[in-house]
Amino acid sequence: MSPTPPAVAGSIRHPVEFLLLLGLAFFLPLYEAPKNILWLAWAATWIVNRRRDRDWGGPLDAWDGLIVAWITSAYLVAAFSGVKANEWLGANDVLRYASVALLLRRSRPTGRELGLLATALLAGCLVGLAWGSWRLWVSHSRPFLELHSVGHVNHSAPYIAICCGLAASIAVFAWKELPVGLRMAAAATAAVIGAALVATSSRASLVALLVVPPVLAAGSWRRSRWPALVLVGAMAVAVAAAVGFDADVVRKQQRLLEKGDVTNARIAIWRRAIVAWELHPWFGVGMDNYGKVGDEAIRRQVEAKGKPWRPEDYVGPNHAHSLYFNTLAERGIVGGGVFLAALLAWAGALWKHRPDRSMDGVEAAAWGAAASAWVVTVVAGIGNTSFHHEIALLGTLVLGGWLALRRKARA
Repeated sequence: MSPTPPAVAGSIRHPVEFLLLLGLAFFLPLYEAPKNILWLAWAATWIVNRRRDRDWGGPLDAWDGLIVAWITSAYLVAAFSGVKANEWLGANDVLRYASVALLLRRSRPTGRELGLLATALLAGCLVGLAWGSWRLWVSHSRPFLELHSVGHVNHSAPYIAICCGLAASIAVFAWKELPVGLRMAAAATAAVIGAALVATSSRASLVALLVVPPVLAAGSWRRSRWPALVLVGAMAVAVAAAVGFDADVVRKQQRLLEKGDVTNARIAIWRRAIVAWELHPWFGVGMDNYGKVGDEAIRRQVEAKGKPWRPEDYVGPNHAHSLYFNTLAERGIVGGGVFLAALLAWAGALWKHRPDRSMDGVEAAAWGAAASAWVVTVVAGIGNTSFHHEIALLGTLVLGGWLALRRKARA
């Protein structure tokens, strides 16, 4: 854990700490236990190294306050939640992923280190997709293409979409800085991961990924025009290919249109989430407790408002199939408000610091990765719970990396 002398050209300041971070990034979609162990070891090593260096990453700023408030709100929700079951586990999840953003942005990573971190993230995703493909098409042990540690296809799909945006950002924004081999590797990785996302048939994540290219194109307009053309062109080709080859996601949408249920029963699910929130409006039912709200409690609340109780109008899976409704029901006004503030701050920083001609390719690619994660989170979040556990860790890794570069640029 002793730091490598910074005078050594191209050296990594804290190699053990950095290797633990790379391990976390690689195992994130693969295995549960290594991921948790590596996160804890990385955070502990980070603290030991910063105490030894007497360098905690510079003065406090607004982002530090927001992230601390984010973590604190999770434990307030756990303490005052209306249902008692798994709320402290949910709070620990917020601690895990929010701390990644907090510590990483104070680590002063170099462009080389962030490039290796992105490589580890993409390598883990590709290995996870290969494993998932085997289970889907060879062993037939799973009905959908999923990442082992991320789980259900509706959770795996946002993770895959963010990784696709990460690879595309590297290919487009850092094209001039990369050697030919890495250019081709980044572009091929984006194409493979994008094709895998189509194979998941997740409509919410596919729509989110279709929104990513226009956002990246608009953000890069001040820096260069050609990335906008490449990104929008790639999106058009992807849509044409999905329709032309009659992808399963297209057939799925057609079936739902024929049934007259475009949201696939989500309206009834969201209606139940609103009633669950009304039971405990300020602190919610507690994170990871949504499935613990029984039909009897929902029935009493519905009838107390003078409405007839029809169970089919208030369908109750383990989550609300929406980032927004699920957050409202589980965290209430207090926790949900802080989470919304974090999303808005993320969006505001992206808009304020969008790439221009003075920004190098590494920082522009990091901006693109953070923008992709934000877009996938907020768009896919309409129909899925797109920010928790592995997905949230991935999002805060790319956000923390980009904010670290911005922090260095200001210094």
